[in-house]
Amino acid sequence: MKKCPNCGADVATTAKFCTHCGYQFSQVTSTSAATSAASTTDSQTSSVSSSATATSNVATSQTASQTSQATTQTTSQANTTQSNASRSTTTNASRVTSNPQVQQLQATAKNYFSWVLDSWKNPGLEIKTESYFSYISFVIEALLITLAGVTISNRFLTMAGSSQSYVEVNKLPFSTDLALFITVLIGMCFYIVVGYVTCLLGSRQSKVSYSVYMNRFAQLTNYAIIVNVLLWLSALLVNFHASSFTDFFASFKWVLIFFTIGTFVWQVALVFVINKSVSHPVISRVYLALIAILVVALLFYLMDKIALNGLRAALPSQLENFIGELTNAFGSQY
Repeated sequence: MKKCPNCGADVATTAKFCTHCGYQFSQVTSTSAATSAASTTDSQTSSVSSSATATSNVATSQTASQTSQATTQTTSQANTTQSNASRSTTTNASRVTSNPQVQQLQATAKNYFSWVLDSWKNPGLEIKTESYFSYISFVIEALLITLAGVTISNRFLTMAGSSQSYVEVNKLPFSTDLALFITVLIGMCFYIVVGYVTCLLGSRQSKVSYSVYMNRFAQLTNYAIIVNVLLWLSALLVNFHASSFTDFFASFKWVLIFFTIGTFVWQVALVFVINKSVSHPVISRVYLALIAILVVALLFYLMDKIALNGLRAALPSQLENFIGELTNAFGSQY
């Protein structure tokens, strides 16, 4: 038995029509089939859509994975390149730093400048250091004095060459510069040798060693490094284009002042090193110092007569003519 969907009456299961209202049961079957087919179609469409969506998600996931891998690989290569470059730079720097010669040179320079600063702070204090530091100071002082002399000479010759009234004069050749440098070194040797010989001959008992004497002398004359730097700077300020001799002397006076101070520093150092190095003097230390100064002055006089004549001869002949005419020009104004 089944019920009629139209009137609700009970009818036979095999009946095709309702015996009460005449409703045809085939319509229900068609509608159910259509509904079932539509449901099946929707289910299939939903399944296909889900499958397509899943496929799209898988493809997107694979693409994202590949992009991430490529980005990771590129970043890794960049980091490797940067790490190699940094490692190469560090290796080169470590090679330079680990070079024994470079380390020794740096340590020597640091110790030398530390010794110079200590000698400036307390020149009377004996500081134990390398014996060759004193020679470095003497060479530096000689170079500064030579640089000042060459600067003045070249500025003068340049002015003479640019003048329309005089013959063109070239700058000093390198041989003349070298001769001036050697002359300054010889003058320093006069002080050093005369002072040491005075200490040896003026002492009755114990004799001072040469290394100790040189260290004392260098510590006392390190002040001349500062003075000679100022001497060179003042040489740059000399005005050879001055309109009068008074203006020229005003620019040149600082050269004379600093040169005189530098010479005074060496003479004072000679006196102090003799006073400190002679333990049991044969005669008074004052007389020993005066004798040493006189001997040094005599040696400079002889050098002026012998060596400096050759140095002056190395200057061009036009320079002497220029000096004579310049002197006459300044002299005619007074």
